[in-house]
Amino acid sequence: MTRHGLTERLRKELAFTDEDLALNRQGKLSDAQRSTLEGQRSRQSKQLLYFSLAVGVAGIVGLFYEPMLGIIALMAAAGAFGLRALGAYGHQRQAISREGACTIISGPVALHRTSRAGDTGPAFEYHVWLNVQATERPDGRTVTAAEQVKTVPKSVWDAFVDGATYRAYLCHEFLVAAECLAPPQTD
Repeated sequence: MTRHGLTERLRKELAFTDEDLALNRQGKLSDAQRSTLEGQRSRQSKQLLYFSLAVGVAGIVGLFYEPMLGIIALMAAAGAFGLRALGAYGHQRQAISREGACTIISGPVALHRTSRAGDTGPAFEYHVWLNVQATERPDGRTVTAAEQVKTVPKSVWDAFVDGATYRAYLCHEFLVAAECLAPPQTD
């Protein structure tokens, strides 16, 4: 498959446009990508709130049956709620709203699938490992290990080709776009 064909597979799965990709190449997010990421952040914040409320209710009930466990649960709920209240995600929301919030990394990809035996979710997790050969960050920092490996849905994982070289565009832990630079080498 050609380089363009491989990029088109990713475009379909990651839902980015030519305009999005042009801005990403400049280290910027499009308005549509920014809106999507802010929605994902909002969902994470709500999940943290619901978790802290559930643990808090369990802690209150636990006070009547096992006071020590109830106190521990209430402390965990307070900590989770405190993270949300203090805006642990606030600095990332600010970065999303900045124009230069897109990190660009490129290199060959290795695809890995890990079993989640005993878990109630999907049977496997799908990882895209990017052997980073080049990086561009708006803040000039070097790429971190967390940005080299992305856990993605199976449909996105299927859109990548093992051994091909890609340029990936990231905003924090989110993969917003990717393009194929070279198909895999054949012997």
